Amino acid sequence: MDSKPVVSILMNCFNGEIFLHDALLSVLNQTFQDWELIFFDNASTDSSKAIFDTYSDKRFKYFRADKNTILPEARNAALKFASGEWIAILDVDDYWHIGKLEKQIQCISQDKGKRADLIFTSCEVFRQKTKYRVHPIFSQETVFDDLLEIKLSVPWSSVMFRKEIFNKLIGFDCTFPSAHDLDFLIKCSRLGRFLFLDHCLTFIRDHSKNLTKSNKNSGRYFQEIIDVLKPYQEHSSASLGASKMKLLYIFGLLKRARIRLLIKEFLSISFFEYKLFLTLAIKKFF
Repeated sequence: MDSKPVVSILMNCFNGEIFLHDALLSVLNQTFQDWELIFFDNASTDSSKAIFDTYSDKRFKYFRADKNTILPEARNAALKFASGEWIAILDVDDYWHIGKLEKQIQCISQDKGKRADLIFTSCEVFRQKTKYRVHPIFSQETVFDDLLEIKLSVPWSSVMFRKEIFNKLIGFDCTFPSAHDLDFLIKCSRLGRFLFLDHCLTFIRDHSKNLTKSNKNSGRYFQEIIDVLKPYQEHSSASLGASKMKLLYIFGLLKRARIRLLIKEFLSISFFEYKLFLTLAIKKFF
């Protein structure tokens, strides 16, 4: 009988043929080799399966949904097949540095006398012809409030967490198709210990077909985050985070000249949010 791997890599795919080779190669080339790849095909209609089949490594494990479902439901279904102690997320349009898993495992082992439950890294984001690095400002003492305030940005494809904590939370909340990652991180921060590795080990593509981008354009993304934060409104950081999301939605309407919706949303904001809007506008445009 094969022994269980240390890490189960979760890759959910729906019509991911454009970037799939890069993602799969970045897994195969990891210097840390004790892993399995749980590739969950969410009823793709493109050549994703054919691309996956060009890889013969026995650690590459293919599963297919009977029908297309929302992403958190597909993630939950995929993780039923994971046998590793740790779960590493890699979205199909992103990829890793070859030392990503090795450096995360080393960081966990060097955290002596303490028990980390989740670790993430810095990342580089590619947007059209430009790229920029994201170095999250992380504090162990304030991680919960920083997540509520939308002050701490955690690159999702950099995240690795214990399967044990995933099971304690009974998986990802399907109420939030786009914001289930933030919901999961907030809940994790109350139960376990986070580590941050400030090395650029994850590469993220921000492109027009990205699910988050399309949901931002429709406003669903911002409303989902506000809904995620509702149970924590006794915390001032959650109120501030919700206000930020409302104002970012207004900025988006302004950018796309959605005048009627813009007026409606602007009239609904509080005096505090109006002052925050002016502060953010000054920082953004001046």
